[in-house]
Amino acid sequence: MKILASILLLILTYQSSISQNNSNINIPITCKLIKGIQIEKLNGDLNFGEIVLQTNEFIETKTPSDGVVFKLKTEPYRNIFVNYSSIELLNNYTNSSSSIFFVPTLVHTGKSSSYTNPIEIPNNSSLTVENENGTGILYLWLGGTLNVNPNSTEGNYSGILTINITY
Repeated sequence: MKILASILLLILTYQSSISQNNSNINIPITCKLIKGIQIEKLNGDLNFGEIVLQTNEFIETKTPSDGVVFKLKTEPYRNIFVNYSSIELLNNYTNSSSSIFFVPTLVHTGKSSSYTNPIEIPNNSSLTVENENGTGILYLWLGGTLNVNPNSTEGNYSGILTINITY
């Protein structure tokens, strides 16, 4: 009886496996690795030095050619997106609420490392990086203005400007 039950179970299992319908599909998976964005500060600063308060509101300017120079490296011919905004510089040595506003001016000279025919980069803009020997190159020049209120408190002011560059 055990033998008969085993044979019957084997026959049912075989028939069940014959009646199954299997189907397969192959899905290709691909990707392309690209160079990330690299930014290197070449020279310059945005130190405005000592500024004498005046009786009226005034503006101190540092042109991009006298400011900071950056070299951006990435994939050639890629569109990049540039975002930045004005910032508030705070007084580091007093508890006053006094502040000065910095309004950045950002330009590029393409793949040229000399300040020739600069093109302004407005906030929230897109531009294409040029090719130089298989690498995308873009020279960025940063300057800006300080809007100084005559009622500002004496002291050292500082702040951090963030420029966000993405694909």
